[in-house]
Amino acid sequence: MDSQPTDICNVDPKALLASFMDELNRRATVLRVGVEKRFIPSDIELLPKKQQHKIRDWCAQVPVLGFDSGKYDLNLIKQYFVDELSDTCTKVKVATQGSKTMFMVIPEFKFLDK
Repeated sequence: MDSQPTDICNVDPKALLASFMDELNRRATVLRVGVEKRFIPSDIELLPKKQQHKIRDWCAQVPVLGFDSGKYDLNLIKQYFVDELSDTCTKVKVATQGSKTMFMVIPEFKFLDK
């Protein structure tokens, strides 16, 4: 797995966000494979379909942590972030507290403020 940090810089917020999501998707692919190997039981097909689906969904959702991102970063880019996410997913859950974004959840990622 690639554990080296990636520097992404662009003055255009939309292009910056697109590059960020590309990098997240690249890294998430590797993470998902590892999580599936570790947490999906070999006899998963014996479980009810609904439970199989929940386990696979949990394994596919990668957490993305930000430090105080809910106060600044997410608020700064939320306009572009929503546009980017709406192109790829139909279901977005967002929790706010005042002007602070606590978390954003989509099927592929869970964006959390630490």
